Amino acid sequence: SSLLPQLARSPEELTAANAVAVTIESAAIFAGPGIGGLLLAVAPTSVVFAICAAVFVWSAALIALVPDPERPPPTAGAQEGGGLLRTVGEGFRVLLGTPLLATVIGVYALQAAAAGALGVYTVVLALAQLHIGNAGVGYLDSAFGVGGILGGVGAAALAAGRRLAVAFAAGVLVWGVGIALVGMAASTVIVVLLMAGIGAGNTVVDVAAITLLQRSAPADAIGRVFGVLESIMLAAIGAGSIGAPALIALVGFRPAIVATGLM
Repeated sequence: SSLLPQLARSPEELTAANAVAVTIESAAIFAGPGIGGLLLAVAPTSVVFAICAAVFVWSAALIALVPDPERPPPTAGAQEGGGLLRTVGEGFRVLLGTPLLATVIGVYALQAAAAGALGVYTVVLALAQLHIGNAGVGYLDSAFGVGGILGGVGAAALAAGRRLAVAFAAGVLVWGVGIALVGMAASTVIVVLLMAGIGAGNTVVDVAAITLLQRSAPADAIGRVFGVLESIMLAAIGAGSIGAPALIALVGFRPAIVATGLM
């Protein structure tokens, strides 16, 4: 993510590259479990893990072949070196000192928290509400992945425009309203369609947010900003996963989903 702005030749190409990357990720989320299941059907678990490890090594090799662009000159006030703590602190300093970055990451983190909660809700929804069994969890996750792939088509259209903030807001709105409606839907078909819509909104959010951050962060600190972003996002997903059962116990299952979407 921090290399792409230096490799892209135009803002439109940067947005398109992010759209392709997020669409591939959505396709992998959809196809990965199926591929894993097929491998487990014909090979021992140890072989499946070995294949996964080999794929990671292959990915690392491909990334290593990417040419390293020249480092931009440091901006005024930027601190070079000094170890991990100073590097992380510099990332937070840039983030807090740039209102646009702070706003985008703050909303993005709330969306990630909702994503963590949605992972819990999906299991409860399939098993206890829709009664579609363990396989139903996979169906709902697959619907989310398919929606993410379809959302990639819409996200690619963002490359032709410059209203990324509007697209970001629209994606967050689709995401939140979709989750809230899942909390009110009783039909499996409707829930599957809503999950696909949520997945599409998620892709638009990812592309718009990442591109906004890439365009707004100082070039010499963008790696630190994305390092802070990853930490915040993982913490938000964990918080959402932990908070979901507590919210269910407090207000009930369906009200919890609605409340999460409205957040």
